[in-house]
Amino acid sequence: MRRPKVVSVVTLVLVILTVFSGCKKKDICDPIDTSLNMEVLAPARTSLEVDVFIDATPSMQGFVVPGPSTVFGQTLTLLESATISGTASSKINFFKFGSTITPLPNRQHLEALKPRFYGGSSGTKTLIEKVIAEADPEHLTLIVTDLFQDNADVNQLSEKIKAKFITNNLAIGFLGLKSQFDGTIYDVGPANLTIKYTNRSETETYRPFYIVAFGPHADISAYFESLDKAGFAGFPERNTLIMSKHIVQRTADLSQSKVIAANGLSEVTGVIVKSGRIGSRFKEFKVKNSQSADLTTQIPISRTPYSLEYSEEFDVQHSMQECSKTSDGTKSSFQPLSTSGLLTKALVRSMADGELKVSLTLNPRSIKKDTTTCMRVILKPSKFVLPKWVNAWNMTANEVPGSSDQGEIDGSKTYNLGLFLSTLWSATNEVHQPKIADLQFYFRK
Repeated sequence: MRRPKVVSVVTLVLVILTVFSGCKKKDICDPIDTSLNMEVLAPARTSLEVDVFIDATPSMQGFVVPGPSTVFGQTLTLLESATISGTASSKINFFKFGSTITPLPNRQHLEALKPRFYGGSSGTKTLIEKVIAEADPEHLTLIVTDLFQDNADVNQLSEKIKAKFITNNLAIGFLGLKSQFDGTIYDVGPANLTIKYTNRSETETYRPFYIVAFGPHADISAYFESLDKAGFAGFPERNTLIMSKHIVQRTADLSQSKVIAANGLSEVTGVIVKSGRIGSRFKEFKVKNSQSADLTTQIPISRTPYSLEYSEEFDVQHSMQECSKTSDGTKSSFQPLSTSGLLTKALVRSMADGELKVSLTLNPRSIKKDTTTCMRVILKPSKFVLPKWVNAWNMTANEVPGSSDQGEIDGSKTYNLGLFLSTLWSATNEVHQPKIADLQFYFRK
């Protein structure tokens, strides 16, 4: 009486084995490792050597004629104290330059508080390119100058800065100050005019000068903060800008993101890809059998100090990869797909709280059933904006009278400042193409 029961059990086992043998085993892949593509701002060095080059051409003399207590005079004395207080171990070296470069040992840099320091053996030309050639990339290089340049100077100097610093992942910092001035400004505009200028009592009429810094972004930022603590924060006209590939302190991923809407999708964790190697830098979703799907996530962004502002428009680049067996059939890994029809629309907005709101519209039909698809989305600002103070302090060629004109020149502005800074940023953007986010989404239907 028991024999039919045994047959039934055997039959059931055979049916189960048949069903499972007919099922397709799902390929499970490790998530794609993009860590090498993530830019992270390194901390400032605690041991630092600083080289300060002081422009000693005659155009700078007017900054010290009113006396040593001017903003310019205070700057010269604070440069050293900021270096000492800003790092645990530091050394500072001073030089004067014009047509030539001369070391200033034994605190000779304090001679720059006196009018006789300017001109003489230094010559009349501000050859910043010679400083660039002499600069040690391992040091923090500072140039104290009025930055008066013609168009040829801008192009030539920008190319040298690009080759020496930008292509070697070093930053360019600008700390713009205005100081009392009573003197002569040489080689102004295309006609190389010579003008006399004396500021009025209003601080906006003070003459600009700049501390131009070259080195790692974090070192420049830390040094500028040390200058603030040393006394710069109390100066009436002070503006700061740093150009580098680091527009954010860390390229954003999805580790701190929050999904605020998902239609046609269900978020899962550790189901679609192996999550042990990279952790939570990505998001996983099961795709419902629908004609369309959309996803909205908020991503925190940490801007770097003193970096350029960017517009609300973003360049969205995306690519797709599919989890499949390798050619020898022993391992599953993600392989690039020639088509990327999953993402049909992307909307990126900057939020007031420093977050990005990323909304994606997807085409689920582009995902194969029982196959894991990775969509990688890279966000880059499409337009950067120089700070408003650059335009306010900028003097264009149209504001400079011809050689036969008798019009006045506004000595509270810097000739070609806007052109110089925009040229440097164009070079930085061309070399680094800075991004703010590199996002990975994994989908399985």
